[in-house]
Order: sequence, then structure tokens, then C-alpha cells
Amino acid sequence: MNKSSTYDPMVGSVLDGRYEILAKIARGGMATVYRARDARLQRTVAVKIMRTDLGEADEFAAKFDREARSAALINHPAVVSIFDQGISQGQPYIVMEFVEGCTLRNLITREAPFDPERALSLIEPVAAALAAGALTRAGWRALRRRGPQVLAPLEAVELVAASATVLWWRDGRGKVLVEAPRGGQHQLVASGDEALRAGQAVTVVDAGRDERGAIHVVVSRLALAGE
Repeated sequence: MNKSSTYDPMVGSVLDGRYEILAKIARGGMATVYRARDARLQRTVAVKIMRTDLGEADEFAAKFDREARSAALINHPAVVSIFDQGISQGQPYIVMEFVEGCTLRNLITREAPFDPERALSLIEPVAAALAAGALTRAGWRALRRRGPQVLAPLEAVELVAASATVLWWRDGRGKVLVEAPRGGQHQLVASGDEALRAGQAVTVVDAGRDERGAIHVVVSRLALAGE
């Protein structure tokens, strides 16, 4: 049988007895991304597999590992979630959320120019995702500089009047990165009456715990009275 130029030996294989590779989605300088089926959880996923033709394999494998760990720290609706990571037959791979749809590049090619409202609707989630990534990296750099610490559990009342940055916001709810008064940053679920956008500076005006014990904060752009 003749193999066409689109033939990919990974298609049809199964990684670690769990992820069945169904089709190639895209190929980059460091890895190839496939659509796959998670046999254990019965869901479609995206699997990113490091290429085998890279020069310094160990160096690229280390970069690949750092990429997975960094991405796994980000919890944002505009950033794909990381589900798993592993090595199958010597090839590192990352299992990610599979998102249906076209790329932003294809959308721009097909529909541009955009009216201002449409352009803003596309730019805002991208900016929010970048902000979430930048803030997460900054937080980890700060923790590494301070070194390991043992802190008492965070109390909700400590966060009232704390400064925060909006990570994402929709219909009065979202997630914010709160600067705790005793140090450290915390990504928390938030609510508020104002129309907020990613990257905006806000103040925590109230805080408590929900029925599951997770801290929930109420935020506002307006400074607290007396500040």
C-alpha cells in the first residue's frame, strides 16, 4: 500500500494504553498536536507529542516539561486545561482540553475587517488569558524568591480591603488574583455589581466562605470609604 504525504504513524496508536490517537490537528517546531480519545474517561482530548527529530532531545524534553507544568497552573476559561502528562515509548506528551472551532488567524482571514465591537469581543478574552498567565508566572517567581514558608490557613476576613486584579469577568462574576496582606497571591472566585474587565485593579470589599468552604470575595473598583 502506498503511503501518502499526509500519512502519520502516530494516528491509530494508543499512548500508555489510554489515549487513542485519532487525527493530526497541527504541527509546530517542537511538537505535533493530535485529536485523541481518552478511553478511561470516554472523552475527546488534544494530545501534544514532542517531535522525535529534535537535535538536543534532553534539552527540548525539559522545555516540554516546563511548558506542561506552567500551563497547568493557569485556571482560566480562555486557556485550555491540562489534564495529564507522560512519556510513551520515549516520547513526552501533554494531554489537554480539546476545543472545537477555528483559530483566531483563520477567523481574521475569513472575516476581517471587524467593527470595533466585534474586534473588542475577540481581543478581550485573549488579553485576559495573557494576563492570567503573566500573573501566575509572577506569583511563582515571587514564591521562589521568598523560599519555602509554612503559613497558617488563610482566613477570609484577612482579605477585606486587599488589592486584587481581575483575571476574567462575566455577568457580575469572575475570578480575581488577590494580594494577601501577609504575602502571597490567591486566585479566588469573585462577584460584584460593576461591569469589570480583565486586568482592572479592584478592591476586596467583602469576603466569606461558600458551602464547600472555598473563599469567595466581593470586589469593587471604588476604594473603601476612608481610604
